[in-house]
Amino acid sequence: MAFSFKKVFSSLQSSPALAQSAVGVDIGRSAVKVVELERNEEAPILKTYGEIQLGPYAEQPVGSVVDFDIELLKKAIVDVLRESGVSARHGTLSLPLSTGFVTVIQIVTPEGEEIASRIPVEARKYVPLPLQEITLDWAPVGAAHTNERGETVQSVLLVALQNESVISFKTLLDHIELPQQPMELAMFSASRALDGAAETVALVDVGAAVSKLYIYESGTLAGIHRFTAGGAQVTTKLAELMSVDVAAAEEIKRSAADADTIANVKRVTTAVFDASLQEIRRIIQQYETSHNVTDVPVVLSGGVVNTGGFEQYVSDVLQRPASRAFPFATVGYPAFMEDVLRDIGPTFMNSLGAALRHVR
Repeated sequence: MAFSFKKVFSSLQSSPALAQSAVGVDIGRSAVKVVELERNEEAPILKTYGEIQLGPYAEQPVGSVVDFDIELLKKAIVDVLRESGVSARHGTLSLPLSTGFVTVIQIVTPEGEEIASRIPVEARKYVPLPLQEITLDWAPVGAAHTNERGETVQSVLLVALQNESVISFKTLLDHIELPQQPMELAMFSASRALDGAAETVALVDVGAAVSKLYIYESGTLAGIHRFTAGGAQVTTKLAELMSVDVAAAEEIKRSAADADTIANVKRVTTAVFDASLQEIRRIIQQYETSHNVTDVPVVLSGGVVNTGGFEQYVSDVLQRPASRAFPFATVGYPAFMEDVLRDIGPTFMNSLGAALRHVR
């Protein structure tokens, strides 16, 4: 079957009827980001973009991780769409991984049995909710092979969303005047923004609450791993180390300039991310060995990537080059914006990829 998420998301590729302009809305745990693109024969054109922090809407400091609340999100998204001057009536809502359950599993089927018949049975072993409470979908990953017993072995990407969450986000789309528009998990938005990258890519997405490793093969998600290390932890530990409040620590993390402050940020960043990055290195090396590939490139996305020295730090731990994501390379934009877009690129990976769904 083609990977369609037919039950929830329709197509993960371009919409059947391309829009003249479209907005991608990326809902994160600490901020909402939007990108509006305009369709063009040569390449989509960047119209506008924007970001709004969720902390103040929950009476918390900027950079804080905020619990999901639909009413809070309604206010924040309306504000960022208005302040960014978004006018598109088509769009895609990019949802964080925490709103769903995603894993890659192996399905073994006897000769003559359809793999689809095994999905509900196997899903019960992995999805921690009753099947009647979720919307379940799946897609094959890679080629199937036959084992020594003549059974078919197929890796499958399994995705589940709580029915209540689906209803809530549809209500959100109605509120922001984008009814009947699609939703997708952020990992699929990101894959679209990686267009033109190497055949196999490891994307390290460093979020506010957690970090994720996605491995893509020719644009298709082949592996996913989560790690309990995120930018908010860096901010909290930095506040403790420097005896400042969280808001001040967030600003220091983003704009440290003097040697002592940079050293403090690096010390805290290392304490938060070292163990996770060591595990990421092991997983990538294991993937290369099992798939007989070498030098899988690493791309970095997420707000923490803008922390001074983070790119080199990750490269050192992974023992391979790691480059900042630049999703705007897939669209047209004024030359004078090059430096700004390169600076913010890692944080707009999902919103840009979501917008691309409608315009190409």
